[in-house]
Parts: sequence; C-alpha cells; structure tokens
Amino acid sequence: MAAHPLLVFTATALFLGGLSAQSNLLHNGDAETGDLTGWTDPLGQGFGVNSTYVHGGGFSFHPGISGPAGVWSNELRQDVDLTPLAAAVDSGTLAVRFRGCGRTNENMGWVDAGAVALELRDAAGVVLDAFGSGTFAPYNAWQTFTDERGVPAGTRTLRVRLLGTRQIGASTDCFFDDLELSVYEWQTLGSGCAGPAGVPALALASPPWLGATYGLQAHNLAGGAAFLASGFAPQSLPLMPFGQGFGAGCTLGVVPAVVQFLPQNAGTASWSLGLPADPGLAGLELHSQIVELSAASAVSAVARAGLH
Repeated sequence: MAAHPLLVFTATALFLGGLSAQSNLLHNGDAETGDLTGWTDPLGQGFGVNSTYVHGGGFSFHPGISGPAGVWSNELRQDVDLTPLAAAVDSGTLAVRFRGCGRTNENMGWVDAGAVALELRDAAGVVLDAFGSGTFAPYNAWQTFTDERGVPAGTRTLRVRLLGTRQIGASTDCFFDDLELSVYEWQTLGSGCAGPAGVPALALASPPWLGATYGLQAHNLAGGAAFLASGFAPQSLPLMPFGQGFGAGCTLGVVPAVVQFLPQNAGTASWSLGLPADPGLAGLELHSQIVELSAASAVSAVARAGLH
C-alpha cells in the first residue's frame, strides 16, 4: 500500500512547549501567600493560616482560635466565575475536578471536624450539583480527596467551602492544604465516514488533566493501518482527492502536528499522552482523529480536548 501523503511521520508524544492551560482555578489554594488572599470568611467567625500542620509548602489553612469557648463553626469560601466558559458549560462538554488535602484533629475523644464542599451554582445562586467530603478521617493525619463530575448546563459559579466545627475549647483545630480546582472540555465534532467495520469512533479513556495521562480508545477498526492524527487547530480537508480508498464525505478535521501509528486488537486501539504538570501552561486545545487506511478507508469524528 502506498503511503498517504498526509501520513508521513509518526511519534509517541506531542511537543507541548509554548502552549498552556490553567491547572488551578483557585487563587492561593495552598495558603502559600501566608494569609487568606483570594478567600472570604462569610460567617465572620474566624479563619487563618498555620505553619505547624502543613501538607506541602510552609502554610495551611486553619480556623484556629476564634469566638467564645465551646461549640463553634468556621467557614472559608472562594467563588470561581464560569461565565467566560458559559458556551462549554451549556453544551454539556465541561467537567470539573476538585482535589486537595484535609486533616481533622482529635484529642481525648473531642473532634475538631474538618470538611470541604464544592457547589455548582447557577446565576441566581441555586445549587445545581454539589460534592461534600464529609469529616476527614482517620483523625490526626492528612487525608486526600478527589472529586470529578460533569458541570450541569446553567452553572455559572463554582463555590469551594472549607468547613470546621469544634465541640469544646477555644481553637478549631482542623487544617486544609494543596487545594486545586480545574476544568476541562471534551467533545466529538463531525460524523466521520465509514469503512468495512463502520465509522471509527473515539471514546474518552482518561481525562486530560495537567500532570496526568490523557487517553483515548478507538473502536470500529477493520484491521487496516490505523493512525491517530493530532494537532492544535481544526480544518476541513476532503480526503477523496488523495485516493487511498477514501470516499466522498471523508474529511480530515485536524491540522496534524503529529501522526502516530496505532496497533489494533480485535477492532480497538488505545492512545495516551502524558500532560506536563505545569501551572504556567495556558489555552491548550488538542484535536485528534482516527484515520484508517484500507480498501475502503475511513475516518472518525474529531475528539476535541480543552483545558482552561
């Protein structure tokens, strides 16, 4: 089979230098400013930072000494505006990940309970969906949490709440550190064109979080030479004029920055890309498309992944 002129090189990873994505939407999520910059105390009942119990760096958030001795509640809050992403939110293509660390201290049976919450609110402040960690346990040790979920249409604000409650004493001794809130988009564009096994399809295997591995699974392959074309811009290039078995309606929807051969197993293939854990990256949008060469060549719809 002659090589297709568009499929002239292969690689196992993309060069991401110069592109970027905002990995943490929270300002001062790790308390490393040494104060409450970016956060508010909506109850006015006290919150601060501490350098004794930390998970990473030099500081963590700590309700500490506040209010009269006895039962007392503390809260620290930060709102993230999703209005600039309204189109993605309302199309159902946006997902959010909230992760971090918390610690509940216990002494002589008395528990200073620490917990976090994430609320997904509409423009009127109505909670459309929410995550709650519950009290961090086991006590007297740092616990990690991660929550991932789709962002409901109509969401305009992500509200992060740090919650502390004590039953006795004058200090609420629970702690919060290394808090991270990030979003990504993933969607398929176009319809592809069929080969011997139907229209090739791309499915999300693992989300494109910075510092993690973005993975795709290809289905409906027919045993031909399958390639994944990936790039940072869309296009609409008819493939029929190139021959190679492409029919009318077969279109390359990606400006290829790299093309990788994909070994198949029973009509499926896997692809993955390690994304740098670089908070300085911004605006990364990756387009990917399966191209399979055979007697009746086929292409999939385009998978578009975006981080903000």
